[in-house]
Amino acid sequence: MSYIKLDAISHVLQIKFKILTPFLLLLWISIGISSLFNSASAAEPLVVLTTFSEEPMGALFEEFKQLNPDIPIQVVYRRTGPALKWVKQSSIHPVDMIISSTPTFFRDLDNAGLIVAPSERYDMPPWLKIHDLTKSNKTIALGYSGITIMYNQRYLEKNNLPIPHTWKDLATAQFSGHIMMSTPNNSGTTHMMVEGLLQQKGWVQGWALLREIGGNLASVSARSFGVSESISRGLVGAGVVIDSYAIDAKK
Repeated sequence: MSYIKLDAISHVLQIKFKILTPFLLLLWISIGISSLFNSASAAEPLVVLTTFSEEPMGALFEEFKQLNPDIPIQVVYRRTGPALKWVKQSSIHPVDMIISSTPTFFRDLDNAGLIVAPSERYDMPPWLKIHDLTKSNKTIALGYSGITIMYNQRYLEKNNLPIPHTWKDLATAQFSGHIMMSTPNNSGTTHMMVEGLLQQKGWVQGWALLREIGGNLASVSARSFGVSESISRGLVGAGVVIDSYAIDAKK
């Protein structure tokens, strides 16, 4: 297990996180079927749908605007479920590009015939290919995140709690009411975290551990970034997030 230490952002709040698992959550991009019918007119914006929040993706879109000032861009932020419904209503809500980290989301889109292969193909490096779960020529991996435990050190000290290093630490009785997690039903990244844990621990032990962790939850967030936000604000002590949210919260 690797340790990444982040310095305190202030004398009041300290946010740190630890890498939990060696597998990666890839950030995939695909081309919406509606892009085939959209003209290249400057009056029509490039519509990008993403299941990520504005915090980690904002810098990417701002740089695009700087590099392409003549191309208007409209970004739509939706959770995985609503995002799927949005794309299915392409006649009402045309989408040119989709950015997400959930392979099941792209599988559903592909099965519904809602995405197409890009005109140019980017070949991923061999070390990254083994983590590509979509196995499709209609997606391109453009980034990745690790799974981490993020914690508020001031909160832990105030409540006499140790620093959690593993999933199992979060399941101990002393963390009852002090941790938070997002729902796998709404969050594609959390879905992947749960799937990864089940693959590592096995079905029986994995679900037993998840039930124990569930008993310690102070609340369940509808979005992944809600966990990092609550930890940053000191509402809970720790939670499992992707490292990009932890880094954004730190900043």
